[in-house]
Amino acid sequence: MQYVEQLVRVVIDYDACRATKYISPNLTMKVTSKRTKSMRRMSRENADLILTIGKPNYAERLFIKGCVRAGEKFPLRNIQIKYPPKKRAA
Repeated sequence: MQYVEQLVRVVIDYDACRATKYISPNLTMKVTSKRTKSMRRMSRENADLILTIGKPNYAERLFIKGCVRAGEKFPLRNIQIKYPPKKRAA
């Protein structure tokens, strides 16, 4: 459960959209923040988070394939962070 705590802290502290931890080539853990248009920033008191544990999706499988070719060992040390899209200039 240490991975879950790390992922939740990353999402809340860095105001990220998603944090992914690669446990093995067939297992990933993701924490995603549930956001609406009216939500600007997540508060520490109230945060809707979704935890997903399971098989990697297509983009994650491509990333894992590259890691295996590079000789990386699992679980990967770094957590992959995805930020919400920025608004376009008018």
